[in-house]
Amino acid sequence: MDQYERDKAFVDYMMKDLILAIGLPADLHPLAVLARDELKAPARARQGLRMAINDIVEDTSDRDPESVRLTDQQLRLVGASTLTEVRARYSRGLARVEKRGSIKSEVELYLVKGVLDGAADALSPERRDRLQSILSIYEKSLG
Repeated sequence: MDQYERDKAFVDYMMKDLILAIGLPADLHPLAVLARDELKAPARARQGLRMAINDIVEDTSDRDPESVRLTDQQLRLVGASTLTEVRARYSRGLARVEKRGSIKSEVELYLVKGVLDGAADALSPERRDRLQSILSIYEKSLG
């Protein structure tokens, strides 16, 4: 199974409880939408998958280490990327934005927004201010 398929399995596993809880119709399931995008616009499908993963990482940021370990164990059993793996990728993406000093894509935009909205308290004031500045510059460039 390649990385893309492992990431799809990750999203599927991590969203099962939410989808059941809200009663989402099958045609609106994220993987159903992704499958349609894969046929029509593969680049958009990859971008959508990355955005879903970023949302999941943000939503699980408060999990304790034991919960993460158990989740990783279950994800491995289904052949999916683990939460630990995707968190590491998420961190590398944020580091690239910070090093560059700018946001270059919609995925990076949501990554920065997600960190500022969901984990800003965990950042040093300097890092939070730098990310906020990068975000503000990007938003101003949009008009």
